[in-house]
Amino acid sequence: MEYLDFLNRSEVVAEHGRARTELNQLKIKKESSDDIEKQRVVELKTELELIVKTCEERLKAQNEDRKLLEADQRNADKELVALRNEQAMVKSMKETALKQNLSDVVRTIPRLKTGDSIEHFVSSLEQIYSIEVKPQLAALPILEGEFIKEAKRLLTYPMFTQLEKSGRDTKTWVNLQKYLTETHGTRISNYQHLNRLWNCEVQESEKLSEFASRLEEKCYSASTHIQSNFKQSHSNADMTADDVFKLIGAMLASIQVRSKHEDAYKSLIKNCDKHWSASSILSDAADYVDKMSSPDETDDPSQKVFLAKTTKPKKHNQLQKPYEKKPKKQSRSTSLEDYKKRCSKEICEAFLQNKCRYGTKCFRIHPDKSVHYTTTEQEDCELGSLFHQGPEQTN
Repeated sequence: MEYLDFLNRSEVVAEHGRARTELNQLKIKKESSDDIEKQRVVELKTELELIVKTCEERLKAQNEDRKLLEADQRNADKELVALRNEQAMVKSMKETALKQNLSDVVRTIPRLKTGDSIEHFVSSLEQIYSIEVKPQLAALPILEGEFIKEAKRLLTYPMFTQLEKSGRDTKTWVNLQKYLTETHGTRISNYQHLNRLWNCEVQESEKLSEFASRLEEKCYSASTHIQSNFKQSHSNADMTADDVFKLIGAMLASIQVRSKHEDAYKSLIKNCDKHWSASSILSDAADYVDKMSSPDETDDPSQKVFLAKTTKPKKHNQLQKPYEKKPKKQSRSTSLEDYKKRCSKEICEAFLQNKCRYGTKCFRIHPDKSVHYTTTEQEDCELGSLFHQGPEQTN
């Protein structure tokens, strides 16, 4: 029966069915009268019964093994499910902790107010994005969405309403940063940004490290503004090193135009952001200088234009009016002294009503309220005249 060890379950089942069928056929077969034949049939029955028995034992053992395997599989599945649930719980707790930490960090940035610099606001958010969000985007993509929500909460209500009505895609930080810079960024020109950097100096009692931080912040603000303007003017193309050097040359040219031709510079500054090279801005400036030059600058006197002044005829009373000497005006100090003397004889009505704002510097009299005054009818009339009548007119 060793050959049964090499059979799988289906083959054992087939062998068991074959042996049982042959055994049943031998049982119903008519017995032979030959002793040798009878002996052969008995041996064959015994062999078939042994095969059937062995197959049943093998199948029973395989069933038990199969039940054990199924039980082990069920246990393994349960453990796997529990492990997966535990991993999902750990991941959920990690996500919750990261979201809470990101929310706490973003809320450290002051809420925007009317008049605040949008460049400073964007640079603060960019720093948080680079540290807290960008390194973990591959493992946790939803973190960027949470960052966008927290950033929008810091906007003023009019800015948020304008953002929602614009229809712009702001689901990523790059798009939101671009929208804020283009819509709410400062309106100063590229050259004004560069001039501020050019004239930036170390303040008194300022450390060099603090000056470096302040300078880098201004550089980032200028870079964000200038690159955004460059993309708008050049079909969304990025600036190259050559473009940067051309812009610096244009900035130096604008400084010379401002120092030599200030009027032309004032006319040029409105549209100066369209110039990205020194030759472009100087060509436009030369056009303004030529158009704004005055006739007095020409050397030929025949080319100058003089305006004739028309005089009105004098009236009859103006011709015969005698000369009158105007009285001298009193100096300011003299009139002030006269006013002090006049006030020194009057009682301060505002003091009596506890409304005098001058205190001890008041020119009028402040009577002591603790003293009891008894006045006659004539004195009351005099006081009333002081309070209700103006200064006496001199004829």
